[in-house]
Parts: sequence; structure tokens; C-alpha cells
Amino acid sequence: MAAEAFRTFTAAEANALLPQVRPIVERLRAEAERARETEELLSDLDAYYGDSADAPDNPEREKRDSLREALAAAEGGVGDALVELHDLGIEVKDIDRGLIDFHGERDGQIIYLCWESGEPSVAFWHPLEGGFAARQPIEGGRQP
Repeated sequence: MAAEAFRTFTAAEANALLPQVRPIVERLRAEAERARETEELLSDLDAYYGDSADAPDNPEREKRDSLREALAAAEGGVGDALVELHDLGIEVKDIDRGLIDFHGERDGQIIYLCWESGEPSVAFWHPLEGGFAARQPIEGGRQP
């Protein structure tokens, strides 16, 4: 099986894409939170009603069905946002934090250009193996 090809970005290219990426990341985070909250409500109903949660005479059955639909919609929203980011050539590293990576190149090596929701620009990079903890600032004029 062939390896999946990926796009590499300069820091300038990644930063130019941020106006498009920010709303997708925020939507991803919101849908993930909505899915978590809805799942908790469903779990609470299931714990309370046990085996009778799906019973036709359960007074909360309509609410439970509505929550299931809401959960499916939120999970679909998460999936859609992930696909949008993937199609742009972006890897999502942490949905809750809005942490994403763009592939870049530095000294002939593939690296990640790293951005987290709330940051004004893509201003950090790290080796593929290093992760967030290995983030280093992109030097002033030097493009990775």
C-alpha cells in the first residue's frame, strides 16, 4: 500500500490559511463539546432507567431519542470538520485545545508547523517525533 502524500507548507503559507482554518477549528471544538455533553446526558438517563431506558412506556424515551439524534448530529459535525482540515493538509492533534499541525520542511527534514487555537499566527515548529513539548519558535526571517 502506498503512503499517503501530504502537502508541505511554509510558515507564510500556513499563516495565510489561518483565516479559513480558525472557524473550522472552532466549529470542531464546539461540536466535540456538544457531543461530550450530550453523551453525558444519555449516560445519565441510561444509568437512571437501566434496562427500561428503551421501554415504550419510559417517560424519558422521547428525550432519549432526541438526545441520540443530537449526538449523531454533533458527531457528524466533528467528522465533517476533521475532513475539511484533512483536505487542507492539516493534522489535528488535540480537538479540545484546537491544536493542529501543518507539515513543513526545515534543513531538508519534514517537520510540523504548530498552531493552537487562540494563537495569533503559526509561530512554532517541532520535529515529527517531538510533539507539542518540543515546540520551538520560528526564528524571525528563517522560514522552516
